[in-house]
Amino acid sequence: MDGDIASLGTILDLAKAYNASTMVDDAHAVGVIGKHGAGTASYYNRAGEVDINMGTFSKGLGVSGGFIAGKTDLIDYLRLACRSYMFSDAMAPGVVGAVRASLAYILKHTEIIKDLLEKSSFFRKELISAGFNTFESKTQIVPILIGDEKKCLQFADRLLESGLFAPAIRWPAVPKNLSRIRFAVSASHSLAHLESALEIIKKVGRELMIIGG
Repeated sequence: MDGDIASLGTILDLAKAYNASTMVDDAHAVGVIGKHGAGTASYYNRAGEVDINMGTFSKGLGVSGGFIAGKTDLIDYLRLACRSYMFSDAMAPGVVGAVRASLAYILKHTEIIKDLLEKSSFFRKELISAGFNTFESKTQIVPILIGDEKKCLQFADRLLESGLFAPAIRWPAVPKNLSRIRFAVSASHSLAHLESALEIIKKVGRELMIIGG
């Protein structure tokens, strides 16, 4: 929810020290961070050390579905014991083809990863400069703290009325009194798109007295 990156290196070291297993949810990391967009373990140069790695194809890759990767014994067990897997249909060939094509494109055009993170950094810095609190965001997920739930919903409605869709995130998805608007910067967004969005966000922020000016 915050666009931050977990301290996976420290977590893995602790897990080894206490003989614990590790699981990483890379939903927002696949195709975005790490070498060739390989995710959080790659970002920390700890690839292959995570016991269970979970991710989705519906965010960074723009398709649908997801995956769990791990040792052969684990995957065999999940195939036999995971009810949500047992009673699901196999992925459609067209979806599999689209996932493979997305992965191949990213591997061939790694510059889009750098471009996305640069755009995200620009967007975040502009929000901070305007007076918004963006938590510890470091990725393409950029939240702004609103706090009050009703005001957060009002903020989202005002944005939508101005042509900008950004959902209000509130309890129980996040702690009470920490409601926020969450933006997701995309590689397809141009700087012009981001600048236009920033104008709308700042205007609504001033109207609702989230920021000064």
